Amino acid sequence: MAKLMQDIALLTYSMEMQMQKLVIEPLTDVSMSVGATHLNDNSTADFSGNDQSIIPHLVIIDGLDECKGTQVQSRIITMLSSIVNMQSMHIQFLITSRPELKIRNTFSSTDHSVWTGLVLDDHYDPDKDINKYLQSEFSAIKRNHTLATSLSNDFNWPSQNDIGTLVKRSSGQFIYASSVIKYIHNDHRNPKQRLSTIIDLHPAGDLKGSPYAELDALYYFILLTATENMEDHKIMTSIFQAKLYTYDTTSQPKSVLGLSNFLGIDREALRLSLADLHSIMIIPDSDDSEIKFLHASFSDFLMDTQDQSNFSLQRKMHMSLLDIFAFLSFNTFSNLKKLMK
Repeated sequence: MAKLMQDIALLTYSMEMQMQKLVIEPLTDVSMSVGATHLNDNSTADFSGNDQSIIPHLVIIDGLDECKGTQVQSRIITMLSSIVNMQSMHIQFLITSRPELKIRNTFSSTDHSVWTGLVLDDHYDPDKDINKYLQSEFSAIKRNHTLATSLSNDFNWPSQNDIGTLVKRSSGQFIYASSVIKYIHNDHRNPKQRLSTIIDLHPAGDLKGSPYAELDALYYFILLTATENMEDHKIMTSIFQAKLYTYDTTSQPKSVLGLSNFLGIDREALRLSLADLHSIMIIPDSDDSEIKFLHASFSDFLMDTQDQSNFSLQRKMHMSLLDIFAFLSFNTFSNLKKLMK
């Protein structure tokens, strides 16, 4: 923060320069400060990085695969590996990511002495963790929901069979369990009815081939129930396309205000069309803050070319990329004409 206060333009610098100024230099100062403390204690400070008494700083980078652009992902890995090679830094990085091809290839071409891979597969029994997560979250719902009194008195809800079903459908992926909980924990809806609906939900025939069939079915159901009419469907699809197709071409369509201006949609209408999607999207209270997908798998679902549903953006295009830019240009021209009057 001190660095940014000194030079706010740092945010416009290259990724490598930001890493140097905002990470490497501050941590180097900390390392030197620790070394000075050792000297003041009449102990020997080892600045070569071999001092076992110094606990390295741990930086957690969650969801590297969700950074937009494979080149950016590779640059981040390369930068971090160079930092780890700087022995005086006393720093370690914990990176979580889906095993995308570009990420795997970048790690493979990186010095193997500076990194260790860990695949969180069935060997680590994720079902047990997911079960524990669901138990905890359902307890929170029973305590905090609008219907807390009646829910807390029902000792058989949720049943162990229901939780077991959710664990099985998660297939070791927390995102399914997390999305289910967010969908159920709606203060304006009955959690029992919502859980029953999810339990009765099964992938349609055209979704069964997906490795995330249960998650795809959940996404499709949430989208389907959130669109009461065709107008909502069109607005929602336009928002999804603007988010997916214009991320790297303009910074405008990220916030509520930006999307509203970009698509020519009233802000209130935009918010209403997304009101029931809080289980799969982050929809901020501020019009200036960014609307985000909660997980990269939702983007994958929307872009799935095998999906025959109305929400497959590759098959059912309400607004093509060229249409979006033509629409933007038209609105820009219209706004200019208004200003000139």
